[in-house]
Amino acid sequence: GLAAGLFGAGAAAVAVLPGFSLAILALTMAAAACAVFALARAGRYAYRAIEEAAAEINLVPLGAPARAAQAASGAPRTAAAAVANQAAID
Repeated sequence: GLAAGLFGAGAAAVAVLPGFSLAILALTMAAAACAVFALARAGRYAYRAIEEAAAEINLVPLGAPARAAQAASGAPRTAAAAVANQAAID
C-alpha cells in the first residue's frame, strides 16, 4: 500500500500532474498514519493481555508495579544506589 502510493505519487509528478501527485501523496500519508495508530492500539492490547495473564497467575506485573515491588524489596536499582546502600549498612 505505502510503496504503491509513493510510486503513484512519483509517477504523477513525473507526468507533470502536480495536483494529482499531491492528492495521492496525501492519501498515502493518511493511510500510513492509520496503520501506525492501529499498530499502537494492537501493542496496548497485547500489553494489557500480558498484564492480566500475569495477575491471574500471581506474577509481578510489568512496568511501574514491578519498579514499586523492587523498591519495596529494598533492592537497589543502580550501582551507585548499591554503594550508597552498602555504606548505610556499614
